[in-house]
Amino acid sequence: MSAAYNTLTPGQWLAQRYEKRTYKVFEDLYYCLKKQLFNSPLRGIGADFDKTVLSLDYTKISLCLSQFPWAYYRRAKGGVKVHTLLNNDTLLPEFMVITNAKVNDEKSAKDKVLQRVPPHCILVMDRGYCDFGLFKALDAKGVVYVTGLKTNWQFKRTGQGVIDTNYGDFKIQFTSVTAINKVGKDNEFRAVKWYSKEDDRWFVFLTNASDDITAEQVAKLYKDRWQIELLFKRMKQNLKILSFVGTTENAVLVQIWTAAITVLLQMYLQKCSKYPWNFSNLVKCIRLNLMTMKDLTEWLSRPDLCSYADEESTLGPPQEALKF
Repeated sequence: MSAAYNTLTPGQWLAQRYEKRTYKVFEDLYYCLKKQLFNSPLRGIGADFDKTVLSLDYTKISLCLSQFPWAYYRRAKGGVKVHTLLNNDTLLPEFMVITNAKVNDEKSAKDKVLQRVPPHCILVMDRGYCDFGLFKALDAKGVVYVTGLKTNWQFKRTGQGVIDTNYGDFKIQFTSVTAINKVGKDNEFRAVKWYSKEDDRWFVFLTNASDDITAEQVAKLYKDRWQIELLFKRMKQNLKILSFVGTTENAVLVQIWTAAITVLLQMYLQKCSKYPWNFSNLVKCIRLNLMTMKDLTEWLSRPDLCSYADEESTLGPPQEALKF
């Protein structure tokens, strides 16, 4: 046994461990840490609506088909989708599920995601998840949803609605056979058209929200969905989830959940620090100091990349000092 161990490279040994140890261990650890370290929200968007605000989206990870045959996507390409439900208050995933990249988003949402969405929350989702059956199921759970309106959907306006210079708020009824079969002939949805000065373009949102939530708040909710894109950016740019040590589905899930745990711990350190770290620079500085012995609490608030004696040191803050 020891002889076989000595013939393995560190990467091969780690890959073996990933294949034998179930990803559920890391998933449970993530949820345990999240419950202990983030029992109060960091932001306040949920308080604005007196409900938990969640964002649903996915990120696609390309894989080599010859090494990951279980992740078949196209003729010579493999891939997986990591469907993520983000809590917009804590900015951390409530859960993540992985599906083959070939699986349609609507099917993924109904089969794996819907059962994990808590009742009576606000769900902001990418329009790739739009499906009339999903809307009906969310209505039954008391979930308020906001999403983008697909351009190829057939509908007609019902009622007069409100039209202003920078927004429109009106009721619509879908007229396609698919819509009628799933939500009935007398279906009614709320559509909000909003003009963004920043992007110089119009956006059209679909929601079941009551009039208590204004058109401006609907637009604000959809804009805050960008937080989930920032999460994917942190994980892909700062952590190793684009190259994998193991090739089995379990090994890929282990690495993805390990990345989620790392994000959680980094954000907790940001929360504890008095210094205004940004995520990427904190990751870099921790990597540089892994083999040093320091008081973490003191270092987080007074990083030694700055001079303790002179606050106006030529090195400047870490964001400037790391530009080498």
